[in-house]
Amino acid sequence: MYLVVADLTALVMAGGASYLLWARPVHGQAFEQYGSLYPLLGLFLAGFAVFGLYPGLGLGGVETLRRLTIVTAFCYAFVAAAEFALKVPHVYSRATYALAFALSLVLVPAVRYVALIVARRWEWWAKRVVLIADPADAERAAEALLRARYTGYDPVGILDPVDGSDARAIAGLPVLGSVGQAEAVTRRGIWTAVLVAETAPPPALVDELRQTFRHVLMIRSYADVGVERLQVRNLGGALCIEYANNLLLPQNRFVKRVLDIVAAGLLLVVTSPVILLALLAARLASPGPVFYFQARRGFRGREFRMPKIRTMYVDAESRLGGYLEEHPEEKGAWESKFKLVDDPRVVPVVGAFLRRFSIDEAPQLVSVLAGDMSLVGPRPLPDYHLEALSETTRRTRAEVRPGISGLWQISGRADTSLEDQEARDEYYIRNWSLWLDLYILGRTAGAVLRGRGAY
Repeated sequence: MYLVVADLTALVMAGGASYLLWARPVHGQAFEQYGSLYPLLGLFLAGFAVFGLYPGLGLGGVETLRRLTIVTAFCYAFVAAAEFALKVPHVYSRATYALAFALSLVLVPAVRYVALIVARRWEWWAKRVVLIADPADAERAAEALLRARYTGYDPVGILDPVDGSDARAIAGLPVLGSVGQAEAVTRRGIWTAVLVAETAPPPALVDELRQTFRHVLMIRSYADVGVERLQVRNLGGALCIEYANNLLLPQNRFVKRVLDIVAAGLLLVVTSPVILLALLAARLASPGPVFYFQARRGFRGREFRMPKIRTMYVDAESRLGGYLEEHPEEKGAWESKFKLVDDPRVVPVVGAFLRRFSIDEAPQLVSVLAGDMSLVGPRPLPDYHLEALSETTRRTRAEVRPGISGLWQISGRADTSLEDQEARDEYYIRNWSLWLDLYILGRTAGAVLRGRGAY
């Protein structure tokens, strides 16, 4: 019911905003004329339910966005087709209808995302689950589920499949014993077990769990394949998992490029006043050129000059060297993240503000139009940063154009370690889809508005 209210609120907001922005000021139409259409919102809610969005357990952000978008587009198309087929008298503004559709595509996933962020703080929201994992795997699995509590699963304890004598807590979760205590767990109202297994689990263990729990899920990292677009096939009773590397398909590269050109062009027009003000502020705050160009490696290792609004002093590198000599305790942070909380190179106030809200990166929209970058992709790194990555990661990153934003930026940005950056970049490349790009762009907008930019 909670998600139903959230989706209904978003649809009403989209319809009301479109009426106030167009139907009323342009055509002078009465609200009652459009208010009679609100019963049709039940069609949207029914579609969301059919597509498994209530409660939508375990779908993840990208898949939820895909389903919400498909259902929303289908319902609007269905209503328009029904109006045409039934020859309904034209009393509604087509522009208002189109505006409501566009706003719904944005507001429905945005409101649901906010609703899930709020809901994960409530104990009643998520379904309680118990992890079946040995201590070596339990901590990583528990931390992953706790981070993704918005997906609807709340781990409350751990059962060791072999020996539950060790009662210590793992990742803050109590070890409840061995699998032999499974029935005691179900008496506490926990009917879902999550089996953590990097290899095929023993059939006897799976059968025992199925007889005790109503739902048994199996998870593993699948770091070597993409998980967003995995499809399960039945080959004569044999389990087959199919994965296609979508990012290497020419048609998908074409779609991604079209999205880059259209979106970057629109964003450049919209943000041009902000860019001009930022250039003026940078000029007044620090003498020297307002643009800063740095050589970066792009698609297939080609070098290009990435533009930014200059937020550091002209002698930034010498300031950095002197600072690290005076503060040797900061060398560890620099060598692990290539970031400093109190970076001496950054121009106070203006430079910090532009970096915090990522305004300094707006000129890179020109690089997107030129084909050197993409809106979404692994962040283009300086050579000293790139050389710190593993050879495998460098080779994988070269398969795609670097991006203005990416999973790293929306998942902690400057707070993440080098290993986290590698993991997120590889995850994006292996799991690429148009929906993943749209999801990251939406999350990026939220991160920028909250001021979660670079230090």
